[in-house]
Amino acid sequence: GSIGETNDGILAIRKMDGLGGEEIRTVKRLLKAENNDREALYKQLATANKISLSDVGKIKAVFAKTLKAKAKVGHWYQDEKGKWLQIK
Repeated sequence: GSIGETNDGILAIRKMDGLGGEEIRTVKRLLKAENNDREALYKQLATANKISLSDVGKIKAVFAKTLKAKAKVGHWYQDEKGKWLQIK
C-alpha cells in the first residue's frame, strides 16, 4: 500500500508508514528507475506513432486506464481528479 498508479501512468509513493530509512531509499530508487523506463516508453510510442511529444500526456492517460483495469485487489490508483482509491 505504499505506492500506487497515478492517473498519468507513473508510480507514486502514497505513504511510507512503517518503513525504515533503507527501505524508503530502496522504494524511491526502484520507483525512479521504473518511472524513467515508463517515460522513455511513452516518448518512444509517441515518436513511433508520429504523435507530438507535447501530446505524450494522452498516451500516459491511456496507459493509466489500462494499468487500472489490470490492477488486482488491494492495489492503489488515482482517479481522474487525483484521489487515491483501492481496488476492492
